[in-house]
Amino acid sequence: MRTRLLACLAAAVLLCGTGGRASAHAEAWLTATAEIRRDGAFVVDVVVSRELVDSSFGAAAPPAEVAGLPSAADVVRESRGTMAAFGVVFDGSPAPVVAEWVGCPEDSLHLRLTGRVPESARAISFRNDARFGQWACAVRHEGETGEKVAFLRAGQAMTPVELHEGFAPKTTLATIAEFVGFGFTHILPLGLDHVLFVLGLFLASTRLRPLLLQVTAFTVAHTVTLGLSATGVVRLPSSIVEPMIAASIVYVAVENLCKRDVGWRRVLVVFAFGLLHGLGFAGALAELGLPPGRKAVALVSFNVGVELGQLAVMLAAWVLLALPFKDKPWYRARIVVPASVAIAAVGAYWAVTRVMGI
Repeated sequence: MRTRLLACLAAAVLLCGTGGRASAHAEAWLTATAEIRRDGAFVVDVVVSRELVDSSFGAAAPPAEVAGLPSAADVVRESRGTMAAFGVVFDGSPAPVVAEWVGCPEDSLHLRLTGRVPESARAISFRNDARFGQWACAVRHEGETGEKVAFLRAGQAMTPVELHEGFAPKTTLATIAEFVGFGFTHILPLGLDHVLFVLGLFLASTRLRPLLLQVTAFTVAHTVTLGLSATGVVRLPSSIVEPMIAASIVYVAVENLCKRDVGWRRVLVVFAFGLLHGLGFAGALAELGLPPGRKAVALVSFNVGVELGQLAVMLAAWVLLALPFKDKPWYRARIVVPASVAIAAVGAYWAVTRVMGI
């Protein structure tokens, strides 16, 4: 409806501008309405006068029904095969598009062009061959009510419209940096439950080998479920995942009180809990959303950020507690036991409140 209204307004303005001459050339029009979407895609709806298509391409216009129409690109393609009759341009360079018929309302043809906004693009414009006559264009950003509108003569260049911040897709390096940052901040400072779990692993032993075994098992496990959940293979509701994560914190803390060393059973248990925590990471990642075309890059980057956050917790604990005090005879009694009791208490509180939905 909005595209049709713009087309009618354009036709009226352009007819008035010709002094009301009812020539075929004056009545022919084209409108182009573009929406720039936050996921990096663009959609351009082009409504072309059926009369203009007949006269410009020397062939009868396609039938009213959409089924069985010839290639939509025939409307916007020069005989040499380039998209020069009408094109979508970013920063002066034509963008690849996919063209399809949407419908043939009354005396017009409705064409839809879709594609991706190029990396780091700053502005969008349209190129209109003179054979398409007078035309009107509009550009809007998804979720915004305002739009840039222009009415142009045959062959007149359109002034580029700047893309709003957040609508132009980032480069691969920018995506990596962004999602590494998301992953890190999901641990520090936002992921207190994950921090307490990692500290519970740390308190189990002052020896490096058992600590590395636990961390490795946890990392491998949450990487697996993070990938499976982010790609839709495995899904569990947060109402189940979050209480179980809290319960895992209680388990490792209580086991620290009962055992003085880490065996293979502990490593396997940590692996199982890592699978659970991966689902929690996936929930946070789902809220962010994976950028189209770079889902794998974003997923790996987020996981790297999570690992960096966990390593930062481990390093801080090692420097502040293990390095200066691990050889003290009172290390377990004054550090491991009180810290484990506190971690277990907090985990139990979270488990109860999350089960109750508080």
